[in-house]
Amino acid sequence: MYHYIVYRVIGYISLVVGLCATACIFKLENMFYAIALAIFGFILSVLNIYWNTKYYQEREKWPMGYLGMFFSSIPV
Repeated sequence: MYHYIVYRVIGYISLVVGLCATACIFKLENMFYAIALAIFGFILSVLNIYWNTKYYQEREKWPMGYLGMFFSSIPV
């Protein structure tokens, strides 16, 4: 049960961080923050996808980490 809660929380955090990184690209002054958030979002997304593969592959086919990785890759 503990793994599932952490898995869900990391998925939502990676999605929010990816959206924040995408929102930071609209001003040139915020590109440093966008890249920093994108790196953090990639790390959280990879963790989420790894935990999905290790524990919950039968339950969910598309973890939140994929969306988080997509939104984190936009600033890069």
